Amino acid sequence: MGIAAVLAPIARAGAQPVPGRDLLDFPLGAMAEAPALAGQTAGGLYNPAAPLLGAPSARGRASVALLNAPGDRGLSGELVALDWRVRRRTALSLTAARAGIGGIDRTSTGPQTELGSVVYDTFVLSVGGAHRPLRHLAVGGALRYRTGRSDTTTASLWGTDVGVVVDGLLGRRDVRAGVSSFLWGPGRRSEERPALLAGADGRVWGATRSREVRVGGSFLTSRRGERESYGFAAGRLRTVEGRVGVARAARFDSPVQTRLRLGFGLEYARFQVGIAREESDPGFGPIYQFTLSTLLR
Repeated sequence: MGIAAVLAPIARAGAQPVPGRDLLDFPLGAMAEAPALAGQTAGGLYNPAAPLLGAPSARGRASVALLNAPGDRGLSGELVALDWRVRRRTALSLTAARAGIGGIDRTSTGPQTELGSVVYDTFVLSVGGAHRPLRHLAVGGALRYRTGRSDTTTASLWGTDVGVVVDGLLGRRDVRAGVSSFLWGPGRRSEERPALLAGADGRVWGATRSREVRVGGSFLTSRRGERESYGFAAGRLRTVEGRVGVARAARFDSPVQTRLRLGFGLEYARFQVGIAREESDPGFGPIYQFTLSTLLR
C-alpha cells in the first residue's frame, strides 16, 4: 500500500485522534499483491471479502506475517490471522496486526542528548465475515478495534470496513476484481477517513491456478490526498509463484515516488511460504516481509 510521506505524519502524531494510523499504510501481509485482492495471508486485512477468493481447498487457513525495514527508523510489523469456512459459501475471519517504529529519538532544546526513544505504534484487532450470495460474487464486512501510542499519548476507537470481490469471470481468463474500504470510523470521517482500495487482474496464459501468468493493477486513495497506482505481473508453475510490480505513489505536497515490489512464494503439502521486498522512503530503507500459512483440514 501507499507509504509516501510517512515521516511528516509521524512528526504530527500527537495531533492524530488515534496515533499510528500511518503505519498501516505499509503493506503488512500483502506480498506484492493488489491490496484489494491480497490472498497470500488469511484474514482479509485489506478486504474482508478476500477469504472467499477462489475455490475452497480446506475448511480453514492460519497465517503469520513479519515485516521489517532495517533502516534508521526501525520499522517492524506482525500479523496473525485465521480463516474458517463455516459453510462452503460463508467464512469467518480473525486478524491481529501490529506495526511500530522504534527509531524516533526524543529531542530537547537543552544540552542533554540521551533522552531515549519515542514510542510510536498501533495495534488492530479485526473480526470479519464473508458470504458468497452468487457464484461470482463475494461480499464481506469487518468490525475493527484499533489502539495507538505516540510517546505519552494513547487512544483507541472502533471502526468497520466493507468489501466486495468478483472472480471467475470470462472462463479461462479468470478475471477478478475487488473494492474495499480500509480503517473506516463511522461518524468520524474528518478524523479517521478510510482508505479506498480497488484492484483487478486476469489470466493471460495458462488454464489453471497451478500453471498461469496473470497481469493486473490496483489503485488506492487515502487520507490527506495520498494516491497510489500499482501495476504487476504474477506467474505460477505448480508449487512456485513469483510477482513483480511497480507502484507510483503521490501526495499533494510531495513529488511522485516510484517503487519496485518483488514477491516469491512456495507451497509444500499444507504449507505456503512467502518472501517479499519493496523499496521505501530513505529513512526506512527497503521493506522485507516473510509469511507462513497452513491449511486447516
